[in-house]
Amino acid sequence: MPPAALKLWQRTGPSRTRRELAERLRRMAERGDLAIDDPARAAGHLMLLIREMIAAGVSAFLYGYAKRDPAGG
Repeated sequence: MPPAALKLWQRTGPSRTRRELAERLRRMAERGDLAIDDPARAAGHLMLLIREMIAAGVSAFLYGYAKRDPAGG
């Protein structure tokens, strides 16, 4: 992938999502709903957690719906 395309994707995709999530977490912390010292770091942690949950869910789905050998072999 060309470096310029990668930078654009980062800026408009994951980086933007992380910035917006951090801003929402910051506001929640200001209201007293969460205890967050570093909203950007917390946003990164939440995004990693979500990614891992998605990966685990897809793996479970694929395992559950995998084609089985009717002969059991």
